[in-house]
Amino acid sequence: MKNLLDVISRETRDIEKEAAIAAQAHFVAGRRWEKTNLGLGIPSTILAGVAGVTAFTALSPYITGCVALIVAALSGLSTFLGPGDRADSHRAASARFSEIRREASLLRDVDAPLANSDDEETAQALADRLRQLITRITEADQHAPGVSIYAKDQAEKKFGGQFVEAAQPASS
Repeated sequence: MKNLLDVISRETRDIEKEAAIAAQAHFVAGRRWEKTNLGLGIPSTILAGVAGVTAFTALSPYITGCVALIVAALSGLSTFLGPGDRADSHRAASARFSEIRREASLLRDVDAPLANSDDEETAQALADRLRQLITRITEADQHAPGVSIYAKDQAEKKFGGQFVEAAQPASS
């Protein structure tokens, strides 16, 4: 029974690490898409106003045409890339992975230590919760948008050293 609790503890630690890294990677990716959304939207809006004003001034039609072409290019990029929608998708994925991380942490740090090492029924209930967490993180990963290598590297830098003890064997 003690061995089962040790396995549950190790596995929930691994899920916690995986979920923390995934949540952070999606947070980073979402933030980058938010910046892209603003980087395309703000200049497009300002230049659209400039193009409208220059159309009614004595400025060269060449200037008005160039500004209008830039606005069209920025608007087209914004529509094609959909940075606002991508940012929302990454924010939602980050929230799902954060919830899974918190559940894994609760299972490992609170529920598993409270289990009596002789109570097989409680251990089985904990093992069932572990299986549910594995299913949830697998489904979350399958439905999450892809993240860039940069976002994943940033997440691993933030959380990599925090979970070092998960790789160490449990001492008896």
